[in-house]
Amino acid sequence: MFLGIDPSLTRSAFVIVDYDGNLREAVSAENKLTGEARLRYVAERLVAFMRKHTKDPLLIGGAIEGPSLKSTHREFDLGEMTGVLKFVTYGWIAGSRTLTVVEPKRLKLFISGDGAATKEDVLYSVKKGYGVDFEGDDDKADAFALAQV
Repeated sequence: MFLGIDPSLTRSAFVIVDYDGNLREAVSAENKLTGEARLRYVAERLVAFMRKHTKDPLLIGGAIEGPSLKSTHREFDLGEMTGVLKFVTYGWIAGSRTLTVVEPKRLKLFISGDGAATKEDVLYSVKKGYGVDFEGDDDKADAFALAQV
């Protein structure tokens, strides 16, 4: 199985796909928390999600979206969130693999063919290319695309 993580301070999304790239589940960890409470909440949601789908280190690998450069003055918060989510996954990824960090433009290029794709373009590309409709939830669509990487 493969994991995709779209980290966000208010709405991180996690996706697991099977070995053929088919969606198993997509969830969001919406919150209005700050600081350590936010980090703990999102980490606990990811742990619960992983436990639901894997009992042993069964993940072949996964990818996490790198921070957006448009997130002015939030780079430290986003760095903490990304670090916590990467750390949480280490026990579930088989062998010495870690999460691949994918910058937002490369993710858009991978899934839609256009590095400047809009959120709507990504949603459309996921629906058209993989038959999965996230009904406007671009965070889940990003996480799904990351699991395909």
